[in-house]
Amino acid sequence: MQAPAGEEAAFEEGRRRAVAARRRIRNFTFQKEIGDDWIGELSESAETPPLDQVDNVYLLLGYKDRMLTVRLQEEELLEIPTLSVDAAARDTSAAGGPAKQLGRWLKPVLKGQWGIQLKSWTQHGRFEMTATPENTDVAPGSMRYHLFVIGTASKLHDLPEDTAWARRAIPRRDLVKLIEARYTEFDVVLNAAHERYIIELAKG
Repeated sequence: MQAPAGEEAAFEEGRRRAVAARRRIRNFTFQKEIGDDWIGELSESAETPPLDQVDNVYLLLGYKDRMLTVRLQEEELLEIPTLSVDAAARDTSAAGGPAKQLGRWLKPVLKGQWGIQLKSWTQHGRFEMTATPENTDVAPGSMRYHLFVIGTASKLHDLPEDTAWARRAIPRRDLVKLIEARYTEFDVVLNAAHERYIIELAKG
């Protein structure tokens, strides 16, 4: 059965934009000094590092035809769900490799913190931080990472009554505005991840 012309056009436009975004990333030299201790660089790599080397995970999560955002209740601004990897998280079993380890950690944390039942996820790039010789906390050359993940939620659970968080599903176009307004440092990779999500969604 052939897809309607409108859907084909939308799919082709999404594919074109994703290719352009990937080209921008390839041509985008993002390297910055983080104090005197670290040098950071954006990477297209989909290889998942060990969880004990990950600092933060940025999640672009879709539910039905919308994207999920969160905010602390005392704040007005929405944000992309972002998880910090703490010492307890790093105790997650590493059986099966880093990607499975990350998945085992993500699912219960997303459900417990924001009521998000994670169905599937894919890593889309990472920000690699390398320790400089001036770093007194870790050995020079040690690596730390921020990961960028796209995924889908199969169900949204009620948030606990005493939670400090609120959750909101927004149109995809509003997610683009949010990225451009609040994540200028990583807007290229986040927009590319969002476009990849749209393409994967169209493929079914």
